[in-house]
Amino acid sequence: MAIVIEIADAVVDLLNTTTFDQDFTAERRYLPIFELPDMKVLHVTVVPKSKIESLVSRSSAAHEVQADVAVQKKFASEDAVELDPLLKLVEDIADVFRFKTLNGSQPATWIKTEHPVLYSQEHMESMRQFTSVLTLTFKLVQ
Repeated sequence: MAIVIEIADAVVDLLNTTTFDQDFTAERRYLPIFELPDMKVLHVTVVPKSKIESLVSRSSAAHEVQADVAVQKKFASEDAVELDPLLKLVEDIADVFRFKTLNGSQPATWIKTEHPVLYSQEHMESMRQFTSVLTLTFKLVQ
């Protein structure tokens, strides 16, 4: 199995075995795209993003693998009572991975979490949908 898929699956497994304030079942997909009527339900989607290999020694290489975690849900109103819990969920998801090593055929250690855009204003305006994407980076050596 590809390393990026193995890591994305491990991210899904950890999300699905952790208790959060809101109920969801994370899934791995290649695109976090759903029909708008389906967005009334909270979606947490893990998407394999990238892999960079670098030399560690003559016989081993380091792999930095990124996976995006998308949190999406259609909202009824733009007030803080409805949207604040979604943004808190995104932060809670980020906290789950901090300092973690993912289980798999080879352990992958968390290096960083990136969240440069807290939510998509475009999705809020055009679809009345909260969309936030975290990028998680893990490192493993083979």
